[in-house]
Amino acid sequence: MYVLFEEEIWHSHPSRLHDLFRTVHSKLPPPLRVCARPRRALYSTKSDGDAAPPPPSSPTVARWASETPLEPSVARWASTARKPPDRAIPTLRVLDRPLGVRERPSLVKQTRLQRFKDIWLNEEKILEERKHLIKQLNTGYYSDALTIIHPGHMGKTWIAPEVLIREDKALYLPNIKGKDLEKGEQKHTTLMCYGKITLLAFESTELSVLQTKSFVNAVHPRFEAHPLYQRMHINVQENILKALVVNLFLHNLRAKVPKELYGNCLLSTQNMEYLREPMGLTNRMVGYVYLIDENLKIRWAAGGDATVAELKALESCLSVLLKRLEEKQGKEKGTQPQPPPPAVDAPPPP
Repeated sequence: MYVLFEEEIWHSHPSRLHDLFRTVHSKLPPPLRVCARPRRALYSTKSDGDAAPPPPSSPTVARWASETPLEPSVARWASTARKPPDRAIPTLRVLDRPLGVRERPSLVKQTRLQRFKDIWLNEEKILEERKHLIKQLNTGYYSDALTIIHPGHMGKTWIAPEVLIREDKALYLPNIKGKDLEKGEQKHTTLMCYGKITLLAFESTELSVLQTKSFVNAVHPRFEAHPLYQRMHINVQENILKALVVNLFLHNLRAKVPKELYGNCLLSTQNMEYLREPMGLTNRMVGYVYLIDENLKIRWAAGGDATVAELKALESCLSVLLKRLEEKQGKEKGTQPQPPPPAVDAPPPP
């Protein structure tokens, strides 16, 4: 329990939980006391309250980092590593496919009968389901954590493109529902993102929050006053127990978010199993950022820690989308029929 929920509970109330742990620990038999020690989550970015902070990087790691030009994602890994990598860190490739789904999102929920017909009465869908099940069976339970711990890019698997994805090639953002932080109302991205340019951040852990901040905080101050721009955050917790804990300590989440963003911050428990591969959400512990246009299409995406080139690309792409939407709305207003002038009474005859 301490390993699973430590990020949400242990950091929020370290003193109370520490006393509770001591009480429970004292009542356990001696053989179980060693196994009951609370441990830090592997992806945590905070210190454990009363526990000692994590050891700094060793001199050998510092020497290796000074001799090698590091990307931000590799530098984050090196800041917590105890020894240099034993193999060459792979070079990431640029995203080479559009992300999203082909069907335009809708609020109409598919029934179980329709779902059954779409999968089990369609040969292509049956083959896709088989591939999905085989991939799930070959994926380890700790694979996401291992990609962060092992020498590399802290879960970053691809580099964001330098330009926008073409509108005719771009795919749609699927409908994702969640409760906002303002009033706890159920909201849908299909309604919230339509008609505006949206900078959307997907988060699930403390590490993912730090990674999305590296993108959002760099460009948001420039565009926050634009009427056609909006910023959204979605905290996805697919694990029911973890989502319950996050709901219990929702006030801590509100304390970290500006009040003006409460309406655009959603807490979602939606199952993303069939949406992770289409959307490029390859690691559950990593943060991802998307640029959504006014037609709900994903025009740009990034993941992990932001690089200098990615920040320049994000700022440029966001400016282009806003400019195009302004021109589009200006043309639509110009083509609208003008109302006839008001009738003027003729002057009386002399």
